[in-house]
Amino acid sequence: MIYLVNKLTKEHIIHRSTNSASGVDHTCWKAHVADDDGWIDWNGGECPLPDGHPVEVKHRNGLTYTEKCGEYHSHSWSHMDHKGDIIAYRPILDDQEQPATPKWQGTKDGPPPAGTLVTWGDTNQLKVIASSNPWVWVRNADAPATRGFVIKMHFLRPILTDQEQWAKQAKEVMGVSGESLNGSIDAIYDALLSGELPMPKEES
Repeated sequence: MIYLVNKLTKEHIIHRSTNSASGVDHTCWKAHVADDDGWIDWNGGECPLPDGHPVEVKHRNGLTYTEKCGEYHSHSWSHMDHKGDIIAYRPILDDQEQPATPKWQGTKDGPPPAGTLVTWGDTNQLKVIASSNPWVWVRNADAPATRGFVIKMHFLRPILTDQEQWAKQAKEVMGVSGESLNGSIDAIYDALLSGELPMPKEES
């Protein structure tokens, strides 16, 4: 993958030509080669994107974050031979399809990936900033990235979908647990949602 970077504004666009960087006005644009996943190697210096531009950054210690330029890791663009140095970045562009954050099923999947929404006890939703087993750095979903805190992974729970929440409540009503009835409960939920199974009416 090739990005074209505007030398004045730092704007990044994807160069979709199959013929390298042909036809590019090199007086205004510079070509940067990225890997197949869109990551551009970074060797240190001034932030390569405009302030406020969304970006994914990869640090020397292996942690990956999603943030806006100038919001948090500004000092990490200039290398200081530190584990927090940014060694690669991937700009988030409006016309670029981003990989979906995989649904985290719980601790059996290991630490939740960055960007995952989780819950802790009865608190509001938390957003994962980074994780390094068994520790997870999270923040309130509506808080800035600088207002995070660290918690052990086993305290966190995945966000339930409406169907999962309904199934959980249905099991509680029936006094059952485990996964043996999951298929049947899901079938009832789908039938109610589609109208195939009508909602019961209150008897007069």
